[in-house]
Amino acid sequence: MGSMSAIQQEKDRLKEILSRQDYKAYDEQPERAGSRIGELLSQWVRDLLETFFPGAEITGSTVDGVLYFFGAIGLGILVFLAFRLFSKLSGEKQAHRNRPFLPGEEGPLSLESHWKQADDRAAQQQWTAAARQVFLGLLLHLDDQGFVDVQSWKTNGDYEKELRAHTGADDVEAFRRLALMYDQMTYGERLLNESGYYSFRSDASRYVERGREGEAG
Repeated sequence: MGSMSAIQQEKDRLKEILSRQDYKAYDEQPERAGSRIGELLSQWVRDLLETFFPGAEITGSTVDGVLYFFGAIGLGILVFLAFRLFSKLSGEKQAHRNRPFLPGEEGPLSLESHWKQADDRAAQQQWTAAARQVFLGLLLHLDDQGFVDVQSWKTNGDYEKELRAHTGADDVEAFRRLALMYDQMTYGERLLNESGYYSFRSDASRYVERGREGEAG
């Protein structure tokens, strides 16, 4: 019985605390603060409207309508900015994933050195890795020719656009096919077998030889 009596006493004390005026006032403070801010904002809008439209009758519904209107505009701006930020971050992430290589990352920077590495990889039957070396060598060849400007932050799509200013449509299309294959191997986990590698290398070699014949002509 003593235990039950003690529990009841604690309950009575809690009720007494919750019923005190000072506790109720503390509990109501956030609500009062929000109401006060709303009143100040409404008064500011009312004063602003009366300044610009001195002869107009400004009612509470007019003030509320203005507040809702500008609130909707503010919300729309926030959504737009969030979308732009998300798009920018997604674009930067995709551009980083699609970069062909970082200078120095794949070894000496020249067509010959990359194709030498391709031969070494092919000798070990690493066909996909060998094909990647072939494409990187091709990129550097195009850079030497002044057709593209190789940078670590650029994508193959950027190089295709640069090529359009210097080469014909056939060459651009040939590069696009090679670049697509490279992207599939590097980012899409596409694997090449022996015949696939030699077909890829043959296409790249013809591309380089065609460019050299054009220079000679």
